[in-house]
Amino acid sequence: MQTEKRKKTPLRRAHAGELGRVLTVNMQQQQQQQQQQQQQQQQQWYQQQQQQQQQQQQQFLIDKGEAILKP
Repeated sequence: MQTEKRKKTPLRRAHAGELGRVLTVNMQQQQQQQQQQQQQQQQQWYQQQQQQQQQQQQQFLIDKGEAILKP
């Protein structure tokens, strides 16, 4: 049995250029996604801080109200 030796086709320059462009676009998209995730995490943290403050203020007002009501 004879095995056919396939000629390795050289990567065309245009094709190599396309590959580079695709890789660059992919990297840019990944960076954008990471930035969006970071922004979302920061917003979530900020919202959590605000919620905690509101809860503390409400609890303080409740405690204060109860103290006033007590004879």
